[in-house]
Amino acid sequence: MKDVREMISVIVPAYNAADYIGTCLESVLRQRYTDLELIVVNDGSKDRTEEICGRFAKRDPRVRILSCPHRGVSAARNEGIRMAKGAYLFFLDSDDAIHHGLLWVLYRTARRTKAEVTACGSRKIESASFRKIRAQAEKKELGRDYILMENEEAVRNLIYVKRSGELFMIGGKLIRKDAVEMTEFDEKLIAGEDTKYMYQILVNGGRVAALRAKGYFYRIRKDSAHGDQSIRTWKSRCRCERYLRDQEEKRGNEDHAARKEYAIFRSISEQYMFGRIAGDKAMAGDAAAVRKAERKGRMYRRMGLWGKVKSHLAFHCYPVYYLYYILYRMFCRAAGL
Repeated sequence: MKDVREMISVIVPAYNAADYIGTCLESVLRQRYTDLELIVVNDGSKDRTEEICGRFAKRDPRVRILSCPHRGVSAARNEGIRMAKGAYLFFLDSDDAIHHGLLWVLYRTARRTKAEVTACGSRKIESASFRKIRAQAEKKELGRDYILMENEEAVRNLIYVKRSGELFMIGGKLIRKDAVEMTEFDEKLIAGEDTKYMYQILVNGGRVAALRAKGYFYRIRKDSAHGDQSIRTWKSRCRCERYLRDQEEKRGNEDHAARKEYAIFRSISEQYMFGRIAGDKAMAGDAAAVRKAERKGRMYRRMGLWGKVKSHLAFHCYPVYYLYYILYRMFCRAAGL
């Protein structure tokens, strides 16, 4: 393959990220692939995030900083897209990091396959162990094996949450900018926005080259938005799942829609269970209200008996459902799922 290089725009939304953003930005500036710009969107941070980013900008002209009032991660990413000058977009959360060879491998694979989206897997690391485990992973070169998926296969991958490329999340994706000119992150969502964004790209014809390698290092934090069990966060994720369900039903993919219905009811059941365990009447009450409304929908009849049984257990015998939940999580962890 001819060694042609195009700019990659790495977009990092940052909100009160002073404790982690240095590691994040350093991992980008150390990339083997050097034809990049690093766009940091400071989303109204009240800590030292802007100061730290300013130091990086002074030492490396590839760093560009945009400071704006706090509007959330979706708005910050959209601002970054509008600033981007590159032929490709790459989104990175401010508390995460990437392997030093990731952008090079993603770019070469994108050029070889002409895929609109080139993806890698992620490695989830507890924050306390992040530096040590990441350092160990950096000693190994990333593998270049990949599978190529046409857009409908990729949509199925996202709907069924298969591990190839982890298409339900935005991290670790190199996206051709001309494939997403009309697509933006939904600023009304505070969770699930990346899944909706990826879905729209795939439905619009995006093909995916999914690397088997795990070059995206995802930091697990107890205080992160992804770990937030608040009612607003949960409702946002449900809105995303309903969007996918309704769109797949309109496209005639009733099996996909039924799968999303199952995911919605699983989320409702877990929310109710967490609410009961915590003694949070508002959380449990919201889950019960959403369940009542969802049971009136047409796709509820397609969900399957097992999904309905689990929902019944959660709401009428939640200790039994909690035991099932714990055992299932243990199984998934043991199986590496």
